[in-house]
Amino acid sequence: MTSGRWAFTRAAAGGVAAQATYALSNFVLQFAAARLLGLDGLGRYSALYAFTILATAISGGFVGDSLTVLDRADRSIRAGLQAWLTIIAVATSSIAGFVFWSIGFVNAATALAFGVATAAFLVEDALRRSLMALFRFWRVAVVDLSGLAASVSVIVATWRISGRLTLAHLMVALLVGQVCATLIAISLLPSHERIVVAMRGAAMRTVAAYGGWRAVQQLVRPALLAAVRVLCLLVSSVAAVGALEAARVYTAPAMLVVGGLNSYLFATYARTRDRPLESMVRRVDRTVLVLIAIVGSFGLVAVVAIPVLGPVLSGGEYDLSVAAVASWSLFAASVAAVTPFGQLASVRGEQRAVLMWRTADSVATVAVVAAGLALGLSIMWVPLVLAIGSISGGLAIRMLVLRPRTSRYNRAP
Repeated sequence: MTSGRWAFTRAAAGGVAAQATYALSNFVLQFAAARLLGLDGLGRYSALYAFTILATAISGGFVGDSLTVLDRADRSIRAGLQAWLTIIAVATSSIAGFVFWSIGFVNAATALAFGVATAAFLVEDALRRSLMALFRFWRVAVVDLSGLAASVSVIVATWRISGRLTLAHLMVALLVGQVCATLIAISLLPSHERIVVAMRGAAMRTVAAYGGWRAVQQLVRPALLAAVRVLCLLVSSVAAVGALEAARVYTAPAMLVVGGLNSYLFATYARTRDRPLESMVRRVDRTVLVLIAIVGSFGLVAVVAIPVLGPVLSGGEYDLSVAAVASWSLFAASVAAVTPFGQLASVRGEQRAVLMWRTADSVATVAVVAAGLALGLSIMWVPLVLAIGSISGGLAIRMLVLRPRTSRYNRAP
């Protein structure tokens, strides 16, 4: 193996590891909520955390993708990145904390801890993306694991001292973990990447011109899941939504595998942009079949193992819904099936088309979920509707975006 190929393989493996540690951190906190807070607490935690992920999607697209592509060594660009990160972090965290408190969803202490934790989460994510832009993926994994260790330490210490864990305690644990991860990330960045410049002359429009489209695209799936959670909360109890979330947490390892593999695949597609599109589409077709087989196997094992593994998650306090576990497994398989097509299209310059189709299938899915719930559909089957919508959007990208591009390539002289 040549040195260049070895370096790429090592970086790709690091990308998979970074995605895995990020997903693991999320999974552990959700597992703690499921085990220690009960269904009601898990439902509330999931709603709060869903907004944090939504805010991260906005910031990650707007700031994270911009710092990867734009010249962040340029002082005005760097100032623009800093300014937008500050604006997004302060606005999303303060508004969310106030709204969740004002509607009585959480108390003031929990709302405050949640708001500060969300802001810290966005700052840490920007530093994480800086390491990724430098291809320091293994350092990203170190950052994630350090933050996870800090959060778990707070949870364990709180449990031993008070004998109980509240939602506010879990938000504090998240905050401490993000602060720790931020400090570790700063220490692992090269010195020239730690520079904070004055905001005067910030290239706000330049950053917004690129980051705006990326932010919207990154926002689609988290927004879909957040909207569906709200619909479920409107027609069902918090405990019922907690049961649905417990099934999602149970199937989270499948999504971890999907995220890790897709992280590697995106790097591969970006590196092979000069190859004929027709051959790459055929390659993606084969890849999708393999991914479906892998994730489908995970889902089958998850359903069969509910009697054994379910009590590990629930502590024996509630039973996992077989329908919900099966539905979430199908949703994970749908994500595995459609994401590579969107990645390939985006790498080949079709970002707007991908955004259009992903937005269209998400809006249609929300409408179908709303209609289904109004007609009495059990919320345990909602992930199945999400899976059908996801597959529909993915097929549209495959047939209506990539196929025309392939045809144009074949007609080229």
